[in-house]
Amino acid sequence: MFASYFISPKSWQALGVKEFEAHLMRVFRAHPPNFACLRQAGSAPFSPDVCAVFVRLCVAFKVVALINCKTPSASLESALEFGFSGVHLKSHVLDFAPKIPKHLQIFYSAHSIDEVQEALDCSVHFCTLSPIFATPNKPPPLGLDYFNALSPALKARVFALGGITTPRHIELVKNLHLKGFASIRYFLNP
Repeated sequence: MFASYFISPKSWQALGVKEFEAHLMRVFRAHPPNFACLRQAGSAPFSPDVCAVFVRLCVAFKVVALINCKTPSASLESALEFGFSGVHLKSHVLDFAPKIPKHLQIFYSAHSIDEVQEALDCSVHFCTLSPIFATPNKPPPLGLDYFNALSPALKARVFALGGITTPRHIELVKNLHLKGFASIRYFLNP
């Protein structure tokens, strides 16, 4: 199954609980993902109410709820406290993966084939590999050929991320036979 993974945008951190809930419901109704990540992009952590709303809506829409806080320990604490299904680790904290309980899923942000392999060797379940396409304020894209060169075993555990904003991009990624795609901007389009 080709899976989709929604990552919350930085702009959502400034929203109140009701507005956050309305935005998330809009995304889940327009483009229902298989996975969703509450990503802390600013310095302030999410309120307990926002975490609870995120998990509640993920459960209601049958979406796997992940969290990615500024620190891996904060991600783990929030996952355990609020009932997230897993954590998404930033690329510089792979050494934290063994500390995550086995019942939680672990996602990891990778930027090369070597990083993907290293993460999978550390019991990470899935990796986002980025960027596949050009995206603002990110390094040059890896491109379709880079992803196509992945072994079938790696493809089964990789979500392409970066610059995926249209159905055409999704078709191109789907043809690579990856686990799926991850995006912020695609899901925000009605």
